[in-house]
Amino acid sequence: MRCCKRARGRSAGLCGGRPSGRRRNPGLLARLAQEDVTAVGGGLLAKASALSDGGGLLALAEIPAAAAPPQNGDCVVLERIQDPGNIGTILRSAAAAGVKNVVLGCDCADVWSPKVLRAAMGAHFLLGLYPDTDLAQWLRALPRTAARNRPR
Repeated sequence: MRCCKRARGRSAGLCGGRPSGRRRNPGLLARLAQEDVTAVGGGLLAKASALSDGGGLLALAEIPAAAAPPQNGDCVVLERIQDPGNIGTILRSAAAAGVKNVVLGCDCADVWSPKVLRAAMGAHFLLGLYPDTDLAQWLRALPRTAARNRPR
């Protein structure tokens, strides 16, 4: 049910420190395997991050492969939401309300973009996310009981 493809690949971890070499969060860094941590100077960290003040840490993580959208249960469906901050806010609200799944149409901003990640403030970890979904095809494939409850 995918209607478009975005590049998704394996990523590695990178954590930045202050130029002096002191780490801002030694407790967090101590829990990571040493091969997963690289201390870098502030200049390199500034070039690697899109944020003006990222707190001195930068993490790169693998983006999970999207599964088929849910066929039953509650979910939030987003169509044509282009503002990353709005998507992040909706993800936070869905997580707070106990909704488990968010389905995003192909015409939405990338749910894994840095601005969405920052605005969602961790909601990605609480939700099933189904980006780049062909919403018309998904709605046609829903079981009859679920389709009966969709807006007309």
